[in-house]
Amino acid sequence: MTITTEDIKKLYSLVEGNKAEDLQNNLNDIEQKDFFELLKWHNNEDGDNTILHVAFGEANKDVIDALAKKAEALLSNEQLKEVLNVQNDGGQNPLVKIIQREEGQQIEIFKAIVNGFSKVDSKNAVLLSYGNNKETFLHTLIEESNSNLLNKSLEIAKENNFLKDVLTALDGQGYTALHVAALEGKTDFLTQALNKASDANISEEILLAKDLSENTVVHHGLL
Repeated sequence: MTITTEDIKKLYSLVEGNKAEDLQNNLNDIEQKDFFELLKWHNNEDGDNTILHVAFGEANKDVIDALAKKAEALLSNEQLKEVLNVQNDGGQNPLVKIIQREEGQQIEIFKAIVNGFSKVDSKNAVLLSYGNNKETFLHTLIEESNSNLLNKSLEIAKENNFLKDVLTALDGQGYTALHVAALEGKTDFLTQALNKASDANISEEILLAKDLSENTVVHHGLL
């Protein structure tokens, strides 16, 4: 079977309509190549969003579970990273759609997305997905001053032993999320992140992580 644009649009509409059972039934027989194409497809009539942008934005746990489980069953980790990094016409990856929801819903949506994946590598790929300036979810949360989601992201990264990965990831300007916090004077976010790093016994490595100019967080003068 080769998936057609009409097939993709049908599945896209099921996600938009939060029709999880119908979606699951339609995904049962889909093959790896077709599923990969489905997740990469941009809807140019809807802001170049992909089916994951819609799923994460609509926040239906059963829809997210269906797509996440199928992704883990069929895709390699590299392919998963690719579809998680597909950007819409606003330069946003699917995960950033969470921030557009009401504040009271954001944590539950985020947990549904991360917990939809069972493998640590998959959860890592979610948190390290990036936008058009290579900014990760943590970079974005610091820019948006979203302390609740930041704390939950750090907790999940710590629980799954990839806190160092997310705290040392560089954006397109060569800054870690903590460099961004230091440069913008957001000391509360620095404290939040460093407390988690200390709990995981990696605070020294985080403090000494360098940007492309060889500057650490300490060099930026806020600690």
